[in-house]
Amino acid sequence: MFLYRVLKKITLASCLLITFLVIISYVNALGCQFTVKHLSPQTDTNIEIYSTCNSGIVTTRITNKIKPSDVIFEMKTYMFTLYGHQVAYVDGWNKEDVEKTLFSPFYITFNNSIFLHSSVNRFNKEWIGVHMDNPINLSYLGKIEGYLSLQDRFNLADE
Repeated sequence: MFLYRVLKKITLASCLLITFLVIISYVNALGCQFTVKHLSPQTDTNIEIYSTCNSGIVTTRITNKIKPSDVIFEMKTYMFTLYGHQVAYVDGWNKEDVEKTLFSPFYITFNNSIFLHSSVNRFNKEWIGVHMDNPINLSYLGKIEGYLSLQDRFNLADE
């Protein structure tokens, strides 16, 4: 009986801690307001990749470099971020559009998972480094305008 009560309290404490972390990371992500132009590892492609975030919703677009109004692929995600780690829940994408991104280094990311995990390092006010480790290992630079999260707003205000 004693062991049952202890395990019950541990389970309750774990559930409360996980719920607290999810809520805090979502509230932190609500502070995002940015536009990032991704610098692709493949420089010979005719695409541009950029992401915008407003209130925790990230939209990633792949467009034609020659005709930027021609959107090849678009994906909407809900972001959760805490201390530079981001988890994004992919809301949806068009499977036919994914096939158009075969030439993109991000093809496998869009095609294989509904959760994306990455670590973001801000080098200065204009540049970030993104190190994605789920579903694939991929690192790239991005030119950013704006704030990654509520926490990032406070960190930039201190500089």
